[in-house]
Amino acid sequence: MIYKILVLVGLFVSVVGLGDVISQAPQAIPFQATARNANGVLLPNKTVSLRFTIRDANSFGTTVYQETQSAMTNAQGLFLANIGQGNVVSGVFANINWSVNTKFIQIELDTTNTGTVYRDIGTQQMLSVPYALNAKKADSATIALNGSPVSSVTAIASKIIPTGWLLCNGQAVSRSTYSSLFTSIGTTYGKGDGSTTFNVPDYRGMFLRGVDAGAGNDPDTASRVAQGTGTALVGGNLGTVQMDAFQGHLHRLLAILDTQNGHEYGFSYGSPNNKGSAFKFTDSGAYGTDGGYGTPRTTSETRPKNVYVNYIIKY
Repeated sequence: MIYKILVLVGLFVSVVGLGDVISQAPQAIPFQATARNANGVLLPNKTVSLRFTIRDANSFGTTVYQETQSAMTNAQGLFLANIGQGNVVSGVFANINWSVNTKFIQIELDTTNTGTVYRDIGTQQMLSVPYALNAKKADSATIALNGSPVSSVTAIASKIIPTGWLLCNGQAVSRSTYSSLFTSIGTTYGKGDGSTTFNVPDYRGMFLRGVDAGAGNDPDTASRVAQGTGTALVGGNLGTVQMDAFQGHLHRLLAILDTQNGHEYGFSYGSPNNKGSAFKFTDSGAYGTDGGYGTPRTTSETRPKNVYVNYIIKY
């Protein structure tokens, strides 16, 4: 990604542009310009001081990063500086959140190279997000994941499996290639071919439950209890446990009134004949409601509300 920005400058500097964003560490934005004196004359072979300030949202916005550095002009008065590699005044360049709000860059120049008489050359909106730097933030998230212990399992809301992790789909993988994981879980989830491979866990279609946090997806959050002893966690706190349950519903039972003896009998499948009369139980297929929990939803399994994610395991 070529990131260019043309800054409209004042007295001393004519900016050629910002070149390629450097996405490899250390991060930086190349800045190229020519230095001129008050009369517009180029300043060749001269050391100048620069101060770069990156502001959030507008040209007078909060300073998210500021640095100073010196640069030597060439015979044509041209110099190059890498923003992000100077002497930090405030902020952390690698922590700039390029994905939130527009960013503005302010440029100041001190032709005496003393760092005491900076002149404000101008502030310009950065018209395109430095995508390579923003991608670097995503790399940092992967690095953070990669710091997890071997055999750690986590859920991700992405189809892209990060480096250092395997999808928990029961696949057989190499015992030598994934030796650390094999040492950790062995053949607990399958022995593979019995000699060169083993199986990772298969969590497809399985789920944990996310903290409800007021969403209302868990109507019984108040009934949750602590998982272990020695803690008073209850309700919607992280780490609490909820037992399995059925949604409230009714079962209808056919009742036969024995008018001769004044008794009422309930029958189910396989019920014997009563008092010499042949009775047959018929299932109507209807499901009732108790008036408080609604009509039950029926399907091939008992389950809570859930959402699909990918479970991955660290190797």
